[in-house]
Amino acid sequence: GDEFAAVLMGADATVAEKVGERMRKRFDGGERFGTSFSVGVAQYEDGMDGESFVRLADRALYCAKASGKDVTCVA
Repeated sequence: GDEFAAVLMGADATVAEKVGERMRKRFDGGERFGTSFSVGVAQYEDGMDGESFVRLADRALYCAKASGKDVTCVA
């Protein structure tokens, strides 16, 4: 499936989860097009390199997809 990333500068995981949930709930493709919108949330920590951050976000997204799709998971 298609994936994209949104970077929310200055937002912690709690805020990012709320934003992700709003996006997911507003996505109206499920019934009409047979698609879902899964959200994975990761929070960048000081000293984390970019590769580790992306890996964490990817794990969160995989969790969402594995949980039945159309859900939000926080790493």
